[in-house]
Amino acid sequence: VVAWPAVPGASGYNLYVSASPANVLGGTKLAGVTSPYTQSGLALGDTRYYQLTAVIGGKEEIASGVTRGMAYHAAKVFPTFYAVVVKPGDTLNSLADHYLDDPEKGAVIADFNQIDELKVNQPLIIPRRTAVLGGLTPSAYQTIPVLAYNDFSRDQKNAGTVMLADFEQQMQFLHDKGYRVISLNAFMNFMNMKEAVPERAVVITVDIGWKSFYALAYPVLQRHHYPATLFVRSGEIGTNPLAMDWKQVRDISAGGIDIECNSHTQTGLDDAAGSPFDDYLKAIRAEITQHLEQMRKGAGVTCRHFAYPTGNASHLVVAMLQKYGIESGFTLRRGTNPFFFNNFRIRRLAVSGTYDLKRFELLLSTSSDQLLK
Repeated sequence: VVAWPAVPGASGYNLYVSASPANVLGGTKLAGVTSPYTQSGLALGDTRYYQLTAVIGGKEEIASGVTRGMAYHAAKVFPTFYAVVVKPGDTLNSLADHYLDDPEKGAVIADFNQIDELKVNQPLIIPRRTAVLGGLTPSAYQTIPVLAYNDFSRDQKNAGTVMLADFEQQMQFLHDKGYRVISLNAFMNFMNMKEAVPERAVVITVDIGWKSFYALAYPVLQRHHYPATLFVRSGEIGTNPLAMDWKQVRDISAGGIDIECNSHTQTGLDDAAGSPFDDYLKAIRAEITQHLEQMRKGAGVTCRHFAYPTGNASHLVVAMLQKYGIESGFTLRRGTNPFFFNNFRIRRLAVSGTYDLKRFELLLSTSSDQLLK
């Protein structure tokens, strides 16, 4: 469907159509068209390029830039939803991208239709309007667990190291039990009351940037198509033999992992706390600015979110982070997160390598009525 506003003085319109964007005006001319114009007869996924001309004073003048269109479903549009039939090649994310302008909302379609996967010729309802913001119901409110991992191993486990087999089991558990892993961006939209998220939403984060994440955990996340965030400690990257190098960080960023900040050193935000105030302030500023610059140069990212390297931070550190454009701070204080929680005191649940699945499941509380009783 191609639509356009009226052009002053135009007595008619022509639409040029081409399979290539290089020379649309050299393509097929559709004379005397009216808005909106619908082109039919294309196969699903076919792409065409359109350019509009207007007839003004008997002369044909270009009236638009080149517009790209792709043949898609003949969806029925209702005020609050789209009704579509699944076609070959469709995925939940591709439908969300087309109808909701956000591929991350595939889980919204899945939850609304109570499905985990698509079948060809399956009828679907795609909601056009967001559910209740904040996950509020008459008796409870939604909370989101943010899982925090550190290191991974094939054959060892301890409080900070999760074995690969256990991590694979945990990721499969999330799928089998109907949890929806969402991106950090979707989580922050929930926290800021901009968008709703699936009922059983979970966030996955990893700290520092050890090679074990790149070699072991990252492929598991890719197989499950789970988004995740790596909070990078820049002082380790390229200097510690156990840590990734910047190329690997850029590789996983290109592969869909969100890259955010975890400071330059382990104690750089705290080690001057007993110093005179001016010295402490300078130390904080130096730690933050050095880290942000290294992240820009090494990873090619501008950080918006920050995981405190010691698990918490002073009010002064928070104020300085805000000054440099950071929008949220992540602690290691245990608990889950309702929408009304402080964005710079986000709670995370450290996943110990000693946890079995029963203990892991206890981390995944996604609803509370604590303040509503």
